[in-house]
Amino acid sequence: ESYFIPNPILFGETSIQTSQLNVKLKRLIYIGRLSEEKQPGVFLDLVDYFQIESLVIGDGGLRGALEENALSRQLPVEFLGHQQEPWRNIEDGDLLIVPSAWEGDGVIVLEAVSRDIPMLISDIPSFRNFGLGESNYCKDPLKFRESIAAFQNSLELLIVSPAQSKICLEPRYPSKIAAQWEVILK
Repeated sequence: ESYFIPNPILFGETSIQTSQLNVKLKRLIYIGRLSEEKQPGVFLDLVDYFQIESLVIGDGGLRGALEENALSRQLPVEFLGHQQEPWRNIEDGDLLIVPSAWEGDGVIVLEAVSRDIPMLISDIPSFRNFGLGESNYCKDPLKFRESIAAFQNSLELLIVSPAQSKICLEPRYPSKIAAQWEVILK
């Protein structure tokens, strides 16, 4: 018999304050493994298009090539590598971009939801399972560009609502995941 138990979400203390209206875009943020399925090249193309300060948090096999690409294109992007607490680098005016082609679980998205971070994410089945607002989903790089342009002066509209946040996160509470493991282990 097979089971699926999702990853728990550990709720951190880090949260940005974007409750005011008309929060303006200051930086694009990428958090995750630097590998083909995560499509960090799409992120760099967005940085190039908007020529806006950006931050890449994560490591992986593509890091060297991505850094060379960013340098040759003179992109305003900083590569921080792996960070134990990546969310401590997030500030008001930051927009998380998650351009993955596919995902197993999407923990980065859920952690961002738990911290009220505005985000644009790929329109893929594993992310659709979270049921976020339509404005959060982008089907292709062009849609990411259009959405960034549309929301650059009102990032607060890309924060997941408290009601939807609860629906997404409640099944991921560590106590609920532990209870599922307990059933299996018995």
